[in-house]
Amino acid sequence: MPRHETYADGYLSSPQSPSVFSTAKYAKPDWPNAIQHPLFYIGVYAGIGLVNVLVGISATIAQYTGALRASRVFFRYVSNHFYFDTPDLEQATLDECGTSYVPVS
Repeated sequence: MPRHETYADGYLSSPQSPSVFSTAKYAKPDWPNAIQHPLFYIGVYAGIGLVNVLVGISATIAQYTGALRASRVFFRYVSNHFYFDTPDLEQATLDECGTSYVPVS
């Protein structure tokens, strides 16, 4: 049974095979200590929150402007394609079939 060792980075390593996830290949970022520099992490958290707010506001603006444009386009389409002249009720008379029409003068 192979013997495994656990290193500080949390990866298991076997003496027969080198670790695929060796941290020697990749440079670790030099993050400041959270106890000594808490404002750095608060700033990162605030930055993520700010980006979230900006994306939310942008999405809301896009939805409202898109809905407004769609309603205007739809109204223009309906107005141009389904507009029927309705007779003026004061000038309308009934013909033999009982439908109203406006006499042409």
